[in-house]
Amino acid sequence: MDVANRPLPTDFMRRKSKEAPILWIAKNCQASSGRDKYISELMKYINIDSYGDCLNTKPFPKDKTREQLMADYKFYLAIENANCEDYVTEKLADTLKYSAVPIVDGPASYDGYLPNQRSGIRMDAYPDPRELAKYIQFLDDNDDAYLAYLKYRQDALVKPPTERLDPLFVSLWSDQTAHDYRVSWCSICRHMATTWTSRHSGKKTDLEALEQASPRKDRFLVDKTCMAEGKWTYAADGPPYDSYTWTPSPKDEFAYQVLEQQKDSNSSASSSSSSSSSSETGTAMSTQDWIGMLALTGVSIGVVGFALWMIYKRTSKYRRYTKQDSSQL
Repeated sequence: MDVANRPLPTDFMRRKSKEAPILWIAKNCQASSGRDKYISELMKYINIDSYGDCLNTKPFPKDKTREQLMADYKFYLAIENANCEDYVTEKLADTLKYSAVPIVDGPASYDGYLPNQRSGIRMDAYPDPRELAKYIQFLDDNDDAYLAYLKYRQDALVKPPTERLDPLFVSLWSDQTAHDYRVSWCSICRHMATTWTSRHSGKKTDLEALEQASPRKDRFLVDKTCMAEGKWTYAADGPPYDSYTWTPSPKDEFAYQVLEQQKDSNSSASSSSSSSSSSETGTAMSTQDWIGMLALTGVSIGVVGFALWMIYKRTSKYRRYTKQDSSQL
């Protein structure tokens, strides 16, 4: 909740990588979802820097942490290794914390986990990795469109959380005590899962081990909400990437509209500026016309005045001569 209420750093866009828009760091290269297959194909259409063990493209820098790397990229692949209800890990939380836009895949619904519905990108809205690459490239090329995904942070100083964030997100994460309580239970479950896996190693999956290995299995809960394994393995077959068996999430490419609205706004501002300039020019021309008219009027008055003065002089002279002639008579 705290990160959603912090404005963006002043150097936010300046520090973002110019070499690749997407970062991925992962150690589990045998994820049950088959995510590696999709990411491998996605790498063919857009630059992805992978510093982890899976599909590695760059050595992990000695002078940086995972969190510092996250802050250097525009997008992070916050993709879970399984698709289960409410299974969302630190991948998403850290992505939000270190100011990157998450590309997510995990539970069917991210309600309550994303600050709002337009703060992340659903990978399963793009079964064809070429389409996702195209949209990410558009966002990478247009800063204003990209920043639309972080508007909830941009407005942090001028709008309250209830106007920027989803109500469920606010209710889940605004109470620190409740959050700590949930995290403590997650830690217990994590340790239980680690212990169970170490006791029941072999070719069977963890879920199969949980189901079959212990006569006391009724004491343990098995997550029945998980999607069948291999969600993304179809991608390995290559284009046209249409052999998936699940229903894609709806696309929300609202950033295209944001850019169009900005262009319209800039066009209107330009037209207004031109009209204002024309109006000022018209005003200036009118002033010049008035000055010209006044000058012409002044000249006319001067000419008329001079003519009247000459008439007056001649008339006065005539009267003087006439008076002299009369006196002589």
